[in-house]
Amino acid sequence: MTTTKKPATDGHALAAVRDLWRDGFLDGDRVRALGAEYGLQDCIDFTADSAAVGESSIVGLLQAAGRSSGFAPASNPIDKEIAVYLDGTYGKGRWRYDRPPHGWERGGGDEALDALFRDLDVALADLKRTLDAMWSARDEAAAAGQGTPSIGEKGEIALAKVRAQAIKDWELADERASIARARVTTRALWLQEKFRRRQAAKGL
Repeated sequence: MTTTKKPATDGHALAAVRDLWRDGFLDGDRVRALGAEYGLQDCIDFTADSAAVGESSIVGLLQAAGRSSGFAPASNPIDKEIAVYLDGTYGKGRWRYDRPPHGWERGGGDEALDALFRDLDVALADLKRTLDAMWSARDEAAAAGQGTPSIGEKGEIALAKVRAQAIKDWELADERASIARARVTTRALWLQEKFRRRQAAKGL
């Protein structure tokens, strides 16, 4: 990461975040699409149907909105609320600029933590894959049940097995993702506490 200010964006993030503030939620597909557009991995990995203000996974999207050329907290009441939120999250004005990652963040210099983040990336990708497969199996079973002619008892049994396996695969993937998240959090908190102890020993 650099310490220079990022260039202004084209405003897609700003429009979305203004909608979020106005409506109280943001569609999950829109979050993922914006994540891909702005290179925000947390938004790309977002799996819920919608996001609400305060969710850590979309804070990068809020920062992108604040860096948009159209962002006008001095004249737009919604933008002013967004700026207050960003100041509270990053520190006053700090959200306008990049900074080097802390030692307890991804890319902060701890190889073990970076490895755990990579494991988490794999787990989240698998979670999304199994979630998509589960909904596909459910939709296929529902469509077959309404189809004409009927697929018959054997066909229904086969689809039910596929659906049950898809649900089981998703549940296991969700468990693996939860474990991966917990490992990242545990390591990050340990590194943060280690840093604090060193600072205290220095009298800082």
